[in-house]
Amino acid sequence: GVENSDTESGEGYETEASSFDSSDETTVPVQSGPPQFVQKLIMFAAGLRLLLSAIMNTAGKVVVTVLLGLAGIILPSLTSGVYFGVFLGLVWWWIFSRSISMLLFSCLCVMMAIFSGGHLLALYLYQLPLSQQLVPPDDVYARLFGMTGMIRINSSQPHSLGLHPHVCWPDFVNPLVLLLLYFTLVALLHKWVHITEEVCESVRGKCG
Repeated sequence: GVENSDTESGEGYETEASSFDSSDETTVPVQSGPPQFVQKLIMFAAGLRLLLSAIMNTAGKVVVTVLLGLAGIILPSLTSGVYFGVFLGLVWWWIFSRSISMLLFSCLCVMMAIFSGGHLLALYLYQLPLSQQLVPPDDVYARLFGMTGMIRINSSQPHSLGLHPHVCWPDFVNPLVLLLLYFTLVALLHKWVHITEEVCESVRGKCG
């Protein structure tokens, strides 16, 4: 009789322990991810980033288009005709309610950055006395390609710099606009690459 009571008490203790363990397992929640407010905050930050990137892309396109138009009309030449042609192409493309993809516009910005950088380098090299001796500022080819000689060096006084008498205000404004166009294109390309990398990293983090 004592052994039966011991076995019954042992079985009862085991059933109580098992029921206690099962109740503990059911009451403890298992969190597989971050809380809901953290997920909502991440989604809001991602949406805000996409909105800011879209606004910046639109504003960047407008600024680049305006600078291309200014670079094309300040000092008319064959070289500035490239800027004006791209400006007209962009304007007419938007008039017909057609959007330009980000990849296509980025490629256009890269080509314009290379072209404007080469144009600035050519204008800088043309200010050297040797360049102006080979192609004088009054030559038809210099005016045709927009090569304006602003700095004049006197042979008797090589250390003193002067200005050509035919220089007017578009000759000074044109290099400044080209320089502003070049730095704007480079800054936008750098920012777009940075935003693309951030978006790719966020997508990888969500997928992972």
